[in-house]
Amino acid sequence: MSFYFKLLILSFCIIASSVLKASIPNKKKVSARQIESVILEVDRLTNSSRDSAISLMETAFSMLKHLSESEEKKRLQAWLFVKKADFIKLEKPDSARNYLNHGHLYFIKHPDYSTLTDIYGIKADLDWLSGNTRECIANLDSAIYFAQLQSEPRAIAMEYFSSGYYLQNLDRWYESFDKATSANEYAILSGDSLALSASNLLLGSVYEHFDQLDKAEFHLAKSLVYGKSEWDLSPMYERYGDILIKNKKFEKVIESYNNSLILYKLKEEFDYALKIYVKIGLAYLEMGQYENAKRNYAEMQSVVDKLTIEGARFMYLFYSAKFHVAIGKKREAIEYLNKLRLLDYFEKSRMTFKLLKYLKDISILYDQVGMRDQSYLYLSKWAELEDSLTSHSNLKHLNDVEQLYLAERQKNKEINATNKALIASQNKQYVLGISLLIIILIATVIIYLVRVRAFKEKEQYKTKLQETLLEQVLIGQDEERQRLARELHDGIGQSLAALKMQLKMSKEAQASEKNLKRVETLCKEVRHISHQMMPVVLQENGLIEAVNKLVNSSLRKNGVEVDLLIHGISERLPSNIEIHLYRILQELINNILKHSKATKVGVQILKQNNKLLFITEDNGRGFSKNSSSNGIGLANIKSRLQLISGELEIESEPGNGTFIRIVLELKTRNKMIA
Repeated sequence: MSFYFKLLILSFCIIASSVLKASIPNKKKVSARQIESVILEVDRLTNSSRDSAISLMETAFSMLKHLSESEEKKRLQAWLFVKKADFIKLEKPDSARNYLNHGHLYFIKHPDYSTLTDIYGIKADLDWLSGNTRECIANLDSAIYFAQLQSEPRAIAMEYFSSGYYLQNLDRWYESFDKATSANEYAILSGDSLALSASNLLLGSVYEHFDQLDKAEFHLAKSLVYGKSEWDLSPMYERYGDILIKNKKFEKVIESYNNSLILYKLKEEFDYALKIYVKIGLAYLEMGQYENAKRNYAEMQSVVDKLTIEGARFMYLFYSAKFHVAIGKKREAIEYLNKLRLLDYFEKSRMTFKLLKYLKDISILYDQVGMRDQSYLYLSKWAELEDSLTSHSNLKHLNDVEQLYLAERQKNKEINATNKALIASQNKQYVLGISLLIIILIATVIIYLVRVRAFKEKEQYKTKLQETLLEQVLIGQDEERQRLARELHDGIGQSLAALKMQLKMSKEAQASEKNLKRVETLCKEVRHISHQMMPVVLQENGLIEAVNKLVNSSLRKNGVEVDLLIHGISERLPSNIEIHLYRILQELINNILKHSKATKVGVQILKQNNKLLFITEDNGRGFSKNSSSNGIGLANIKSRLQLISGELEIESEPGNGTFIRIVLELKTRNKMIA
């Protein structure tokens, strides 16, 4: 952002602030909504214009004086305290902590998850600045917790990012990786560009640490794409260039470093710009592009006089020595090496592995310019400090582990005590829940069984009623047959018999032989019909005799060849079974004579133990079962079998005759039919 643009925004905010102040007469009421709108504008301007945001914040504080609602005034004041703490935490950490504590006290009593997330994030920043790293990480975990209570993926992603960033600075890379992956998951859910940029930046740094450079490059590239309109990209371009140079992608390296350099120079951050000049120069030297390296070195001189940090000046001298060695100017290289006085610089600096590397590099440069004594001196110092730093690092790690173990042990005791109480409560709830579930289950089973039983009884009643009605119909049919048979026998039959006797005894001429034969034929037909309707032989002699007589008087009489087989029946069957089987056989014979035109018929009645098998088979025309399924004769047969619990099987096709099989269980109790 240019200086003039910043000045324009600042002027606008000052004018707006003045207008707001002028529009609020003393002791006049100001609404909470007006103050809230100012605070939200402070949030909006925080990243783009810090000075404007501070000016508006002061305006909000002045507006609070005219707010009459006490509760709203406390809430907005606490909110502003939190914002103020966030603004001054770097310059005035003690004052920031004081403001933050006042705001925190209010929001503990009146929880607001979004503000509590901000409070714990600021606490973490202040702890980091004071060197209290353990509390910093703990407060970040609290910030993550309150962010999750908001159910806002973007806020959760950003808090995971902050935690992962600080963990990287503590060399806790595995933990940082967990935070980075969580940050990325929530960032994807939110779709927010800033969250996506931050999480990919974090993942790229982790993969770089573990030397998975392709993945590091991929995530850092995504971070740049998402972050273009969100935040300062100068350090991100620098970081991306660092990965590219490790992957030997030099052309893209120069492009990325140049983007970073432009942004640093626009912000007038010359110490950081110098660092980028050095990195570009080193890339040119590694590629062997010495002319480009010379041009870059000449441009770098424009920022050398503006350096303010000793570390940046040290880097300039180191690179100048390396550059002049590379282009073959040893005398100039020695001058820069002598200016370095690296050992003095190291005495004043906190030793790190990164700084230690320079000792070894300077040793190599002295060797390249032929100053072997100085080379040995720096190499010896490097070896000494390398051992010391490694031992110190290991000891520090052990101390951290021990402190962590003690803290976790105490925390585990507290957690165990809480868990015991929680488990006891859960067990009670579990027992009550199980008891209630069992009661509900038993009640459900009882209701189900009652309904099933009622349904079965209803179905049984309906079946029994249908059987009773059917039985009454069949009984009525048989009784009517018996009545008609008696009428034929006792009435018409007797009259025909008397007429026959008169004709025989008459000497009149009219009583011819022809008339006598006609009367005899009528007598036989009436007797046959009477016997068919009321089979006396069935009632007196049983099923075997009745079947024999029926077959002879119907099938054989009509020229049909009959194969009759009756086996296993040594005694009378129950009368209802006999009459139903007889009527069924009558129906089957009637169908054979009327429809099948069969010349051969087989009838079998077989009894084995308590099972009776009744089979008829003919060589007639057959029929299609579908077309005949609704016939009256077949319906009568099925009705009779239903009463005696018989099973019916029919096999027939047009032109292939008919096979009928009936199976009865003789154990079944059946009602008698008179």
